[in-house]
Amino acid sequence: MEAVTLAGGYYIPANDSERLAGIRALDRQRQDEQKRISALMYGDLNEQDKYLKGS
Repeated sequence: MEAVTLAGGYYIPANDSERLAGIRALDRQRQDEQKRISALMYGDLNEQDKYLKGS
């Protein structure tokens, strides 16, 4: 049985190994997005001024 991608973009794995591979890829994507979110949430909005002024 082959994996199926539906018109709406949903991926249906054919077996457990395909499902696990899909979950791993999604989890890596989630981790990357969480890093970006954290940087935005906790970053100093005035820090860019140091770089723009050359300090």
